[in-house]
Amino acid sequence: MNPAPIKIVSRYDFEHMNLDGYPFAISIREADETEIPRPSYCGKRLNLSFYDLTEGPGIATADDIRAVHRFAEEWVAAREDDWQAGLIVHCFAGISRSSAVALVPLLLYYQDELAAAKRLFEVNRWADPNTHVVWLVEESFQLEGDLFTALEEAKMGMLVFDGTDRRLSRIIRKKAWQRKTCL
Repeated sequence: MNPAPIKIVSRYDFEHMNLDGYPFAISIREADETEIPRPSYCGKRLNLSFYDLTEGPGIATADDIRAVHRFAEEWVAAREDDWQAGLIVHCFAGISRSSAVALVPLLLYYQDELAAAKRLFEVNRWADPNTHVVWLVEESFQLEGDLFTALEEAKMGMLVFDGTDRRLSRIIRKKAWQRKTCL
């Protein structure tokens, strides 16, 4: 499988870079901001607005994740006609909100949380996904903590796959860790 053609950038980069090859974009701005970054962008675009917070008013909602999911499904479907059709995701810094939101198209593309997490950090080694948004993605895909685990594994470079079901091996590792901490 080819690597997912996705890019995660800051708002500044989005406003100044060549967007040829990126017919899809997800723009995330502050909840109280009305200006849409780079309004001249001609590709298919999803505009979101929420704060980079984990609680309080103006944070991401399940509706935001559903909108991203629908948009990402369109991107995946468009790739059948143009396998190079890229997706660009940006927020102010290109680190937290955009990284967390990018997990939705990555999960749809790879159909595997560990592959999605690994690609996230390949695309943006500074990624630090907003935990509230990740939780919303977890809920949306019914992953029961597997995405958080995959993100930690990918982030720490512990991409261990022993050929067994990853969920089972995670349960075994978790129980082994619990036994170690009880001793």
